[in-house]
Amino acid sequence: MNKPLAPIAVDFDDYGPLYAARKKVYPQSVSGTFRRIKWSLMAFCLGVYYLLPFVRWNRGLGAPSQAVLVDLPNSRFYFFFIELWPQEVYYFTGLLIVAALTLFLMEFGRRTHLVRISLPANRVDGSVLRRRAAG
Repeated sequence: MNKPLAPIAVDFDDYGPLYAARKKVYPQSVSGTFRRIKWSLMAFCLGVYYLLPFVRWNRGLGAPSQAVLVDLPNSRFYFFFIELWPQEVYYFTGLLIVAALTLFLMEFGRRTHLVRISLPANRVDGSVLRRRAAG
């Protein structure tokens, strides 16, 4: 059977207090090239979002002339020259799922080699206790 281990006397004064005051976090202003790119891209996307309903697209006689339109009474979705019917939603859904999986796998597959776990030097864990008991 396993032998019980003898208790180890640990002097916690060497490691500092167990509870410390919370360090306050203050927001900082951020500037730089990527921040400017982010804000300009956001302004462009919001402009497209707000102005796209006013863009006209000629589809012929009897068809709506709005470029992007969700036509609920006729069960159609118009996006410029593309017309989606209800039975085509499965293709569109599959395309969105593949795009989401690709984005997910590219993002998290890229970051796995950047993750490093480092413990503070004054942390009390098993290795510190074993070294202290042996020495």
